[in-house]
Amino acid sequence: MRSLLSDTLRSKIPWMAPAVLAVMGWGAVASGSFQYDDFANILQDPATHHWNELTHRLATGIRPLTRLSYALSDELFGEWAGGWLLINLLLHLLTALGVAKLVHSRTLNAIAAALASTCFALQPANAAVVAYVSGRSTGLAAALLVAALLVHERSVRAKVRNVAIWWATLLFLCACACRETALVFPALVLLWERTRSVSSDWKIAFQRAAPYAIGSIAVAAVMLLMSPRYRELLAFSVSLRSPIEALFHNLVALPASFVLWFTPWALSVEHEMHFSAMALLFGTTAIIAMVAIAIWQHARRPFITLGLLWPLLAMLVSHSFIAKTDPVTEGALYLAWIGPSIALGEWFARRPRLAEHICVKGLAVALGALAIALCEWRVSVWSNPVALWEEATLRAPHSARAWTNLGVAHLAKGNDDSARSALRTALRLDPNDMQARFNLDIVAALAASARSSHQL
Repeated sequence: MRSLLSDTLRSKIPWMAPAVLAVMGWGAVASGSFQYDDFANILQDPATHHWNELTHRLATGIRPLTRLSYALSDELFGEWAGGWLLINLLLHLLTALGVAKLVHSRTLNAIAAALASTCFALQPANAAVVAYVSGRSTGLAAALLVAALLVHERSVRAKVRNVAIWWATLLFLCACACRETALVFPALVLLWERTRSVSSDWKIAFQRAAPYAIGSIAVAAVMLLMSPRYRELLAFSVSLRSPIEALFHNLVALPASFVLWFTPWALSVEHEMHFSAMALLFGTTAIIAMVAIAIWQHARRPFITLGLLWPLLAMLVSHSFIAKTDPVTEGALYLAWIGPSIALGEWFARRPRLAEHICVKGLAVALGALAIALCEWRVSVWSNPVALWEEATLRAPHSARAWTNLGVAHLAKGNDDSARSALRTALRLDPNDMQARFNLDIVAALAASARSSHQL
């Protein structure tokens, strides 16, 4: 009886432990708040509150399913930021559960599945998705892509394979309707197929990824043809930098972004990237090394190949030929972290005796406690706009946007002197920052009103 109970508990580990730990780390998001971008992009958008506007936006705008989720959240929670963030947390838990099931499907090892899921769930950099209302698009797209990969995995073993492929394709298309970076799914499926324990050959792998590749091409064409907003964004990208210049900048930004996984003290809503010939050489060398090691280890340790190539493929849309004003961002790392988490689980599955060592157990407990503490810290920062943007000005002191948003955060708290100082710094960095100038005028008006009242 005791043995049966032990086996039952062990079978529940990959589904229970990561969820419990994730709630411990991220549960405080319920006391979080909206950030500056949330007001402009969500709360002040008519499509969030009026169904007529929403219907028009679903047909002509970008990320229609994300926009629909905003409208539903508004119906449920109104202006209670905690409710919106709890939805983000729920999506995160579902994605972590999906990671566990993916690892279990490849290893049949419950402990390995729990380890991979926990590793993904307690990555502090995920705060940009879990603790940020506007991170909803990334979290929703990632959850749908993991679900699509799970259905695809079932299609490989199913007798009625075509039905499963249709469902996987539908989930993939829904992910694209949440965030355009989901277009990388066919490449991820191809990598998934080529890194099985018993790898299929290239022909079979291409055949299995083909339906999603066709869907990806069709979605990209519809996005550009049907949505003026996507064409505007593409034109802005080209005006910012040429595709080749964007590629060079992204070769620097990719390694700088990956480093954030292992340097939580460097996390921030805003990052500076210093582009130079030396930085380009370092970044290019790092990426070439990742690809070379992945190819070298493919035959003996395919999980290493998965762990190294998944992040590069996951960020292919956002960090290749598309120019961005902020190439180093934490939100883009969310989907990318799934691959290394799965690779860690597969590595552990090959070493089942590790779980029996007391030192390993102690290390796992210590790392888990540290990860939970780091996640709680990131939630506390993201829950306080002043703390969030003060941190940003330390990480990116030359960012006018960071100083402007710090000024706005201070203004909302009634800290007029601090707001004035931050906004003046923003204008020194960018004299054309109209938002900083507008809010500085507000501070001046408030100060004049206070002086007039005092004289009276």
